[in-house]
Amino acid sequence: MVAQEGKLAILIVGITGGIACGKSAVATLLREQGFSVIDADQIARDVVKPGEPALRAIQDSFGEHVLNETGALNRKKLGSIVFSDPDARKQLEAITHPEIFRRTREQLESLRIRLPTDALVFYENALLVETGMSTICDAVIAVTATPTIQAERLRDRNPDLSEQERTQRMASQLSTDDKAKHAHFNVTNNGTLEELNDQVMSVVSALKERIHG
Repeated sequence: MVAQEGKLAILIVGITGGIACGKSAVATLLREQGFSVIDADQIARDVVKPGEPALRAIQDSFGEHVLNETGALNRKKLGSIVFSDPDARKQLEAITHPEIFRRTREQLESLRIRLPTDALVFYENALLVETGMSTICDAVIAVTATPTIQAERLRDRNPDLSEQERTQRMASQLSTDDKAKHAHFNVTNNGTLEELNDQVMSVVSALKERIHG
């Protein structure tokens, strides 16, 4: 949490943004600088591994056909269901989000114990605003890109998705502009990696001033 009464404290900084805007690129740059970054996507993958209660609940709710032959979650098949049906997506979120929240808080608590009291901790979550997890953050960074660049990156990253599926996935989140309105810092990722790094390091400098201020 933010420092109070002149005492240093851990500052929790959320990283969010639209799909294919470059959240992971920002997170990678921060890790390269030695910062701790909690990845909500990785936590989301962990909570639906074979043997996890969430996977059993997904199977009960959506049927065995969302599993592959090894019993693991078929993410593409489940995605084709939930990204085309808002009610199905809400049903999935009701299963997975509580466990994602719990594990996120566990990781944060572990970092509070291990890290120095003047550290920055970053939390990468595409749905930071939509899920209300921004409330656990002391500051939020929104990573943005133009819609054209965003669509191109998504096409390059997921060539197996149809145009309709890509559109559905982009529409499933708040718009990039709406996410930016909830942020304390905005990073524009329309150019080179070097340009992105310059912006990220500028934000880091501002955050360090805030934690020591």
